[in-house]
Amino acid sequence: GDNNQVLTEDSAQALGLKWATASGATLEKLGSYRATSTENNKSFTSLSLDLDVDYSYLIVTVCGEMSGNAAMSIGLNGVTGTAYDYTYIRNAGGTLSGAEANNQGHIHFAGSALLTTNDDFNFQILIKYTGATANLFSVIVNGGAVGTNTGNQNTTGFADAGGSTITAVDIDLTASTWEIGTQIDLYGVKL
Repeated sequence: GDNNQVLTEDSAQALGLKWATASGATLEKLGSYRATSTENNKSFTSLSLDLDVDYSYLIVTVCGEMSGNAAMSIGLNGVTGTAYDYTYIRNAGGTLSGAEANNQGHIHFAGSALLTTNDDFNFQILIKYTGATANLFSVIVNGGAVGTNTGNQNTTGFADAGGSTITAVDIDLTASTWEIGTQIDLYGVKL
């Protein structure tokens, strides 16, 4: 077969198989980062990802180890101020908590009660454009940490980041740093 083709069943063929062009959504890796020193933020910039025309949604994976207590957040397109609303449910070491935050400068997706010194963490973030009516991005985060306060946090929010195009994705810590080897990857699911 040729590039972008898959082997499919076809009873009309002598061997019952044929090469055909792949159909449906494809996953495209758009950016990758691996910390070479202790750091507290990563920005994927100079992007032009239209979530209304070219991509169904984006996936960000964040995996690593903490060097101290901190909360982790995501921002889109460099927008700060009051552009973000979110809610979360957290289980940190068996203690359940939850909250709602409106008009924030980012979406906190992992609190400092969960991310403490030497804790390993793993979070998956889905970013989807809600359409021209609301002109917002929905952000859904699931993940957790293993260590001092083993647990998980689920966060859902909205970002008023202007239009359907993502130009930047920022992952930040409010205090402290992540360790060398922390990995952050950005993927797009093509329409």
